[in-house]
Amino acid sequence: MALAVDFTFELPPVTVAVELGAQHIPVTLSGEVSASPGPPGAGDQTFPLNLRADLGELQSHLTPLVQAELNRSERCGERVAMQSATVAPAPAGADLTLHLHYERWICIAAEGDAPKKLLGSDAAVHVALGPVLEKSAAGKQTVRLHARIGAIEADGPLGEILRSGAVGSTVRDKMRDALLRVLQRSTDLEGVMTPKTRGFVTIRKIAFVDAGFGRLALDLTGQLQVPAEAVAGVLEEFGNR
Repeated sequence: MALAVDFTFELPPVTVAVELGAQHIPVTLSGEVSASPGPPGAGDQTFPLNLRADLGELQSHLTPLVQAELNRSERCGERVAMQSATVAPAPAGADLTLHLHYERWICIAAEGDAPKKLLGSDAAVHVALGPVLEKSAAGKQTVRLHARIGAIEADGPLGEILRSGAVGSTVRDKMRDALLRVLQRSTDLEGVMTPKTRGFVTIRKIAFVDAGFGRLALDLTGQLQVPAEAVAGVLEEFGNR
């Protein structure tokens, strides 16, 4: 039977934890489910769903996370020291900005393998981030994170090393993988949806947004497609929250 009136159920905020190395990052999920006045089939109901994952704590934990992932000091090779990291909403997603100090050292055999610094300089690397929804071969929804190196602020040889060498791609790939773990936990419906309702959910859109004053959030828009025989049980689940 189709619903005769509109309604909205608020999904109370739930905090989930993401463990990244030694960092414990809390992510707060909240949202709402509402009724659609025009069900797609006889007795079926479509419930529009909006969820938000607050990533403000990720922003505040980002510098030590990046340092743990990317700092390295090779006696004869590359030494990278991450000085600070920020991520902020951007028109097409989010902008990750990394400030680092880079040095390249060599060891000269004729001088007893004593290390000698060839290059040392500071740089700022911008990485453009965008979440996307994909489907696996089995039809299961998965979240991916596109990461592209944008502007690089560095002088001389260091700029070229970051643009064309392994350092720039390592920075991009490691940060994409780390942040993807946060996104995947943020889109795990276990914290905000009951087992009875999770199976009916389809996410249609995912995007980074500005939650106010530069606070980063992840918005998910989708729906619950509920067969007629399950509508009463779903309504009861939401009504008891």
